Amino acid sequence: MKKVLRLECGNVVRIKLNTSTTTSFKLCTFNLDTILFMTIYFSTAQIEKLQPYTLAERRMIIEMANNKLQAPEKLVINLLKLLILIPPFIALARIDSWWLLLPVFALLIGYFFIMRPVSFWFIDKHLDGAIKQFERQSALNKEA
Repeated sequence: MKKVLRLECGNVVRIKLNTSTTTSFKLCTFNLDTILFMTIYFSTAQIEKLQPYTLAERRMIIEMANNKLQAPEKLVINLLKLLILIPPFIALARIDSWWLLLPVFALLIGYFFIMRPVSFWFIDKHLDGAIKQFERQSALNKEA
């Protein structure tokens, strides 16, 4: 029996056998196009949705969106942080000379260039809801 594997829309895989039976099941995967072609933001000022707001307002909106993250998303972010933070601190514990500065710089660069874009990527889907929540809060504060 020859199996034919074909991907179709909606993340459903259909396996068609020679006996004309079809088995379908859902996949739990990320959209590869989104991961490979994601826009990398290093600052909140670069995010189009947040450009009309001041820095303090952008921080509040980002914090609201951060609070909307689900547990698995927070877990992935925190594991990435650990992967970035642990190696430089191990190197710091083993080095006694001026080479001590290299892990510190690697830590700063790694955190800035990896964690900020990844964090912004995770909160991007919650940004619209956070902006609406911020707008409601600011409207209520103006009324009071």
